Amino acid sequence: MKNISLSKVRMSNWGFDYSDMTIGNMFRKQSEIYGNREFLHFLEDGRRYSWKDMDRLSNCLANGLVKAGVAAGEHVAVVMTNCPEQILSYLALGKIGAVAVPINSSARGKVLSHQLNYSDSKWVIAESLLVDRILEVDAPLLQKIFVLGDSTNSEARLDSFLALLDSPDSEPDVVVKFSDLAMLMFTSGTTGPSKANMYVHATVVQMGMSTAETYGYRFDDVLYVALPLNHVNAYVCTTWGSIIAGASVALSRKFSVSRYWSEIRSSNATGTHMLSSMVNMLWNQPVAITDADNALRFMVLTPMPSFALKWEKRFGVRVIMSYGLSDYAMATSFNMLDPVSKLGSAGRPRPGIELRVVDAQDLDVPENESGEIVLRSNNPWGISMGYYKNPEATAAATRNLWWHTGDYGYLDEDGYLFFIERKKEAIRRRGENISAFEVESVLLDLPQVAEAAVFGLPSELGDEEVCAAIQLIDGAKLNAADLVAYCMEHMAIYMVPRYVQFLTQFPRTDTYKIQKEELRRKAMESLSSLWDREIMSPSRSSSLT
Repeated sequence: MKNISLSKVRMSNWGFDYSDMTIGNMFRKQSEIYGNREFLHFLEDGRRYSWKDMDRLSNCLANGLVKAGVAAGEHVAVVMTNCPEQILSYLALGKIGAVAVPINSSARGKVLSHQLNYSDSKWVIAESLLVDRILEVDAPLLQKIFVLGDSTNSEARLDSFLALLDSPDSEPDVVVKFSDLAMLMFTSGTTGPSKANMYVHATVVQMGMSTAETYGYRFDDVLYVALPLNHVNAYVCTTWGSIIAGASVALSRKFSVSRYWSEIRSSNATGTHMLSSMVNMLWNQPVAITDADNALRFMVLTPMPSFALKWEKRFGVRVIMSYGLSDYAMATSFNMLDPVSKLGSAGRPRPGIELRVVDAQDLDVPENESGEIVLRSNNPWGISMGYYKNPEATAAATRNLWWHTGDYGYLDEDGYLFFIERKKEAIRRRGENISAFEVESVLLDLPQVAEAAVFGLPSELGDEEVCAAIQLIDGAKLNAADLVAYCMEHMAIYMVPRYVQFLTQFPRTDTYKIQKEELRRKAMESLSSLWDREIMSPSRSSSLT
């Protein structure tokens, strides 16, 4: 098949030289342009910050950190839920050449200990409610925790975050280069210890440029952010995309089904990014006459749901999407210039990205045939520099000089990418490769089903059996026998789940992805309690209405 490449058309640099591409330089330049215009609105308490406010306060914080002993090149973990102080922390650390290490605010115990120690974090910026769990873990390198809010803990290593702001607002006297390490961004770590991607300053800036360019951000846009700021989507893409475009950010503390549309309306948001579970939660809410009462001109839904056209009609907004991963960058985009006939695809490679779909030997597969998605960038410093302290994993991912995503998809005859599933989510049963995504798609066609997660469990035969975890819509009734009977009528027999379990909620990552490894672990611990088709033998003639 042909190699789909736009590598000769590099991403626009928006008029900035590489020497400009440091976090401090970029925000200062944009602040000089946009001045007293609003940059940030924190929806929880109504606080508003202009561009000048954020630039001045981040200078104060930067100088306060230097005075406290934080030096260029040192690693500082940031453990917070969404708030203005979190963005200020990232900006301030960038201005003094320190390395920000965003950590999931729900992390605790072994996971938190691993991330603090693996990242070599000497300092922590944290909210007061999260301090005790940090102090509970073994972190020998940790010197000081700067605490936002009141803490009852008398630990000597605690210091006040707000006291750091009582410092001069002049530009920090620190030389920072675009190629200096700026952030360690952790992967989800749902299948093992999380790895950390190395982003230099130019990576952060260019990912923002890529987002702004791909989705057509404008200076008069308001981007609603409810995804956690410790994640690449919310901070590196959306927030920095807003910084590049001169747009403003409406920040929510966290995603809430009940508050979502009221916050969209009250903030006059014109664009937002959402992930699959959030989309399903909102879609399953009762239809209201106010659904289309919003100022949104686009919503980025990842992945694109099967009901995308119905979503556009119901909520009065154009749906677009992209394919990307924190380990690499945004690779493709389906934007408002693409034809509706391609709705459902992840779009085409963005400028500067080469994309192939390959077999197990890294050879191209034909058009419309599934294989692993591999990537290569022609944008210098535009992607992760690899995994921190893990050259083996970096080398494995870059086999044959292409980044191996671990994702399955296919390219159609026009070069549009269709994402299928994570490679690790494929189930091998009795010689057949089963797509968890395809089984889930059938299950989600049932009107009673709100969400479905399909994964493999060990088989007595040495391969895997299909297990389906189901969450029903409130008030709906459905039994396992009827569910399986429906599957038998709508999918190949080898794909039909053997095991079924009904759950009231799913374990999730901080970006609302279902943690299938956690579901798998719990299912294996209680295998005998699962509904088992081999034992129950439901009638194939059962039907659903």
